[in-house]
Amino acid sequence: MKHILPGVLETENVNGDSLKYLTDLRKAQPNKPLHVTEWWPGWFDKWGDKGHHTMDVNFFEKEITDVLFKANSSVNFYMFFGGTNFGFMNGDRVVTSYDYDAPLSETGNYTAKYWKTKELVEKFTKERGLPQLLVPKP
Repeated sequence: MKHILPGVLETENVNGDSLKYLTDLRKAQPNKPLHVTEWWPGWFDKWGDKGHHTMDVNFFEKEITDVLFKANSSVNFYMFFGGTNFGFMNGDRVVTSYDYDAPLSETGNYTAKYWKTKELVEKFTKERGLPQLLVPKP
């Protein structure tokens, strides 16, 4: 792996083969933390696509398990909450929906990925002796 800027923390953007990419990154910078800057739970849709770009929840679980438990990496979901761009800044072929098959849908609904993420984060924090997540009361 070639360093882009020596001494600067390198990170990964992934949505598959996460463990492979993070293992390679660990070899390139063995004394630095691992971080996935953009972990894509799905993908954006373009006009004319044959359907909504989604990721199976079982594959999602495997990949997040690899990132958190096997690679011991931190992760940023891109996107965690889908949304809509009405500003026409999405590009000529990309629809204004930015749903990305996110754990929280564009309409704000919980998805199977949301519940799986919650389960994995609770397991991760418990195994590492971290405080459990607080659930806000309405």
